[in-house]
Amino acid sequence: MEILPVHLSSTPLLASRSFHLLSSPEELIGQVPSLIELRREAGIEHRPLIVWEPRPPSCHSANLEAMLKAVKLVDVFSPNHIEFAQILGIPQPEILDRDLVEKHALLFIEAGIGPSKHGSLLLRAGEEGCMIASQKRTIQWMESYYKPCEHEKNSKIIDPTGAGNAFLGAFAVGYLETESLALAACYGKRRCQLCHGTNWTTTHGKQWRWQRAMEWR
Repeated sequence: MEILPVHLSSTPLLASRSFHLLSSPEELIGQVPSLIELRREAGIEHRPLIVWEPRPPSCHSANLEAMLKAVKLVDVFSPNHIEFAQILGIPQPEILDRDLVEKHALLFIEAGIGPSKHGSLLLRAGEEGCMIASQKRTIQWMESYYKPCEHEKNSKIIDPTGAGNAFLGAFAVGYLETESLALAACYGKRRCQLCHGTNWTTTHGKQWRWQRAMEWR
């Protein structure tokens, strides 16, 4: 079942501080103005944090221009690395080419994400971690919270289903609490690790390293 902004009318959810939208660029271009208008009619004037995860079937090069138009309506644009490559029409190598990803990320950053071009690109890249970028900060990679060793490839990851949604939900909470992209990404990585069903061991040991998170900030 697809939930549209109109379904939130007359419900407490309309006043939410953040929204995670999974939609095609065409759908998003209709949904965001509708959401903002419904909130205005309800007397809710402040703008919520809007995180957009592009619907996978819409991630292809024919939609590049539509994507560049749609990102101007949101605060965070978050495809995964495979979807990002498909949007740009570039081949996806077995090993993630960070330099190539960064080069193409500039296309979205320079075009502007968000109404005032102050939005961010949050690229989720599985065991390679995530990349965050905006016009206000340089491109930054953050390693995954749990990255398996070569001799135990994915042995502690039970099931990654839903990890992307969990990441983005926690990211939104983290950003609203800290106003830091890096710390928000740490929230997302931590929640994603729980969703994976790992046995709690990490590349940094069993204790969550907030000191490292503050360095990223």
